Amino acid sequence: RGGATIIKPDIVVIELGANDRRAIVQNDQVNHRAFDQRLEHAKRLANIATQSGAKCLWIGPPHGKTKTDFEQETLYKMLSEALQSTSCELVSSNHYKAMGCDGVHFNCRDEFDNAKKWANEMSQKIKALID
Repeated sequence: RGGATIIKPDIVVIELGANDRRAIVQNDQVNHRAFDQRLEHAKRLANIATQSGAKCLWIGPPHGKTKTDFEQETLYKMLSEALQSTSCELVSSNHYKAMGCDGVHFNCRDEFDNAKKWANEMSQKIKALID
């Protein structure tokens, strides 16, 4: 097909940011339409990732200081519901708190240790999937 190659991976790892929480939660209320749209999108991604028989690991986003607990819980609820009917496993990063320069990313010097801890834990989860 025009030079395209079909890839059949053994493992697919999905790790997206938490930007969807802004649409899902507005003024401390769940926007059900946005929640349902994001839920269907996550299901679609997980199904695409696993359609060739690949094992799938979906790594949820860490908790940043710019998110409320309600926003984070709602985002994880949506991911959990979306992946329930798929073979994609959800791994929580919720216990990692990004408290650096922008409160979201592990990109500041004082966040490097947290970033390494997160990366080490997630790589162990991926290795466990391989074994």
